Amino acid sequence: MQFRKAVIQDVDAIWEIEKSVFPSPWSREQLAHELVVNPITGHWVLDDENSMIGYIMSYIVHYEVQIINIAVRLSCQYRGYGKRILSEFLSQFDKKTYLFLEVRESNLPAYQLYSNFGFEQIEIRRKYYHDGEDAIVMVKMGNKVPMIEKIEKQNMSF
Repeated sequence: MQFRKAVIQDVDAIWEIEKSVFPSPWSREQLAHELVVNPITGHWVLDDENSMIGYIMSYIVHYEVQIINIAVRLSCQYRGYGKRILSEFLSQFDKKTYLFLEVRESNLPAYQLYSNFGFEQIEIRRKYYHDGEDAIVMVKMGNKVPMIEKIEKQNMSF
C-alpha cells in the first residue's frame, strides 16, 4: 500500500470514487484542473498495486491548509483507510500549520473521524451545499494527533 502525490493519470480513478461517494461530485474536468493547473494544491492518493483506495485534496498556502475533499472507495470504507489517509496527510505539517475543512452536517462518520484527529467545530455555514445542507467548519492547529487509546475509546462510544 502506498500513500503518494496524486498525478494527472489518477484523474479517472479519483473521479470514479468522487461520483460514488458524494451527492454533488466535482466534474472530471474540475478534478483534472486541480491536479494540473492549480499551483496551491496538495493532493494525495492511497493505493495498492491493483486500484486506488482513496484520496485527499487540499489547498496549501504557507502555514494554512484547507482540506477540500477526502474520500474512500465505497468497497473499502469502514476499514480504517480514512484514518490512514488523514494520518499520512497530517504528518507532513508541523505545529505551526493551521488546518481547516467543511463537513456536511449529516456526515457523522466524517465528523467523528475529524474530531478524533483533533479538529474542533468553530462554525456552521448555513445552506452551504448545493442541496441546501449546512456545513460544519472544523479547525486544527498543527499535526499532533490525540493518543490512539483516546481515539479508540471515543469510537466505542459513538
